[in-house]
Amino acid sequence: MKRQISILLVGLVSLSAILACGEGTERRAVETAVVEAEQEQEVVAGQLEPTNPPDPTSTPEPTATPILGLVRIGTHIVGEDIQPGIYWGLAGEDLFDSCYWARLSDLAGELSSIIANDNAIGHYYVELRETDFALKTACELILLEHAPIREVQDVLTPGTYIIGRDIQPGRYQGQAGEEITETCYWSRLKDVSGSFESIIANDNAMGSYYVQVFESDFALNTACPLERVGD
Repeated sequence: MKRQISILLVGLVSLSAILACGEGTERRAVETAVVEAEQEQEVVAGQLEPTNPPDPTSTPEPTATPILGLVRIGTHIVGEDIQPGIYWGLAGEDLFDSCYWARLSDLAGELSSIIANDNAIGHYYVELRETDFALKTACELILLEHAPIREVQDVLTPGTYIIGRDIQPGRYQGQAGEEITETCYWSRLKDVSGSFESIIANDNAMGSYYVQVFESDFALNTACPLERVGD
């Protein structure tokens, strides 16, 4: 049984450098979302082209780069390269296939520059705020409004799920090991900013366990499979 590695200030850069590390239907959904974002970028770029040929004797005016929903691997300045908002990503289901991200207060590269970070697994979200200076990501991300919408899930794989979008409130059941090294981490969240203040409640569960998810919760994070068994 897998267990959650506690969030570190210095994250391990993911061995997986691509978003589409899922398989099957969800992988195709990611690829489709990326293609749609690229098509949108082409449309916007076409709209910015001048209707008349440029005058070679004149000084061209700089053209602003459109801020779109697709965020590629790298470091991006908020308000210049990307906009604030909630972004969606897809990683593997263990640490070696995780996707590292970090919200940054500056580009100094120091520990104090990190506002929040994580080695995300499975289906996950990152909330980027206006007060953030930059976002560093080892996987591609898509702005939530452009992300594919799945059917509401009752059986969950490891990842983060928004209440009302991905899952319903209710009682979820899981099964962990009986040793401390085989526990299953879960947390109820009031947002997906990745900060410690986001955690409403959490646990490293052992053996058979339950998690009660409320309608007032924003999201649920789980390092192990869970199944909805009641209200």
